[in-house]
Amino acid sequence: AVVLVALASGLAGAGASNGAGFAFGALLWEARRLRVPAIMAWWGGAMALLGGVVLGGMPYDMLGTPYWDGFVQASRWMTEPIPAAHRIGAGLLVVAALTWPPLRLALTRGPVLALGRVSFMVYLLHIILICSLASWLVLRLTPAWGYDAATLAALAATLAVLFPLAWAMTWAADRPAITVSRRAERALLRVRLPGAATSPSASGVP
Repeated sequence: AVVLVALASGLAGAGASNGAGFAFGALLWEARRLRVPAIMAWWGGAMALLGGVVLGGMPYDMLGTPYWDGFVQASRWMTEPIPAAHRIGAGLLVVAALTWPPLRLALTRGPVLALGRVSFMVYLLHIILICSLASWLVLRLTPAWGYDAATLAALAATLAVLFPLAWAMTWAADRPAITVSRRAERALLRVRLPGAATSPSASGVP
């Protein structure tokens, strides 16, 4: 019940957007073992992908776009329709990634797995680079190149720095931190390692 309330309040724009994302993730985790028929996985996953692209791609400046009529209707009962659409779209993309067979297969390929290994550091570092390197480049290049060209150049430079830096930080900080946390968990919770004795008799203790 708490999860559903957090989800509903976040989507309605009641100041709980992060809570809505957490709640939706919790619901997906609880539903992870549900067996979905193949035909439902195909069609349901495809519809989730389509809905995620449509809602997640909703622009903030939508006057004159096909989104406008829906925005007007949603504004009558929702305080933040655009962020809510983005939240729902992101959730639908996760559902599609978990259920639609072609997308699941694509996400298990080598390059995507490699991106997944550094994704946490990409998440941590991208805003730092946007607020430093990218912003500086846009300010310096816009007078000579124009805003659009300066933005593209800043994007290219940011990506060129972001992924090597994320890879380095993954191996220098993220992986060691995971190892330490697992060891701490085993020590604090007294979790036995695989193959360890599980009974006094097996361990030789009388």
